[in-house]
Parts: sequence; structure tokens; C-alpha cells
Amino acid sequence: MRISAAAHAALAASVSVRQNGGDGSKLDVGVWAPPGPNDIRSPCPGLNTLANHGYLPRDGRNIHISDIVTAMDQHLGIASDFGLVQVAGAAVRGAFSFLSDGGLGLESFDALTNSHNQIEHDASFTRDDLAFGSNVIKNTTQIESMIAHSEDGVTLTVEQIADARHARLKDSFSRNPSPRGLAARVVRQ
Repeated sequence: MRISAAAHAALAASVSVRQNGGDGSKLDVGVWAPPGPNDIRSPCPGLNTLANHGYLPRDGRNIHISDIVTAMDQHLGIASDFGLVQVAGAAVRGAFSFLSDGGLGLESFDALTNSHNQIEHDASFTRDDLAFGSNVIKNTTQIESMIAHSEDGVTLTVEQIADARHARLKDSFSRNPSPRGLAARVVRQ
């Protein structure tokens, strides 16, 4: 599936230029800010990164499908066609609804929190497996384990990411009695 240039431009135009920070201040899009006390975050670190930088609504509410697809394409390098496939999967699972302005999207990231093996998964770089606690709250030990594969402690090559992924899968499967999701099926074959 391909998106026409006109459709892509329309998606891009729908992203706002300024948003409120967690403290109510106005922040330029692209400026990182942590979530405020009333902001909602998703189990997906990628969506959270987009919200923390203002590419998606910083408060985690009223998030249009077009904004998700555009932000993933422009800021995470996830092609629009693949982004639409991901969004379609969430739509099939009932995560989206009509928003107050009539658009289709997420009322809040809360719609994704009970989505084990859909938005988040076991053997995550940043979250615990569901069997061990919260799969929404970041686990700094998991993050540090991934970063330990970097030679300079800052950047990771594709090979280092692959090594980190392999190590994380081995860790998950050695401790988790019932790992679930695509990774579990692939590793066990």
C-alpha cells in the first residue's frame, strides 16, 4: 500500500506547531519535556517519545490517527504505509473511537494500557515482562542492559542492537515461565 503525496501532505499538515507542556507552559514541537502529573503515557516507548517531544499531544489525550502515522513517519522513520498497518491493528482491537472534534483516534493513551502483545511485548528493551510486574512503567535496569552493548555508551550500531535483543530474549526466556508474543514464537522454533 502506498500513500499519495497529497495524502501524506494532508497528514503532515495536521500536526500542530506548539503544545502545552506538562506544567501548562507553551513548548515548541520537538522540544523534550517530561510528562506532567496529569499527563498519560502509553506502554509503547516510541509513542511516549513522540508525546514527550510534542509530535503527539503532550497530555496523551485526543490523539488523531493521522497524527500518529505522520509522527511515526517523520520522527521515528517508520514508513507511513507500515504505520497505517500498525494503526489498523490497534483499530481492529477497538482502541480507537470518535474524538470530540469528530476525528478518529485515541481518547487517551489509556486505551492502549491493556494491550499485552499488541502495543508492548515480553522481552522489551525498556519494560518488564508482564509476568514480573508493570509492562507500562520503564525499567531502568533493562535500559542500562541495552546501553551496555554500546561501545561509547551513547550510540548503538545495528549489530549491537541485535546483540542486545538476543541477550534480552535469552534473559526473558530464562526467567519468564510463559513468555508471550511474536518473539516467543520465533525463538522457540
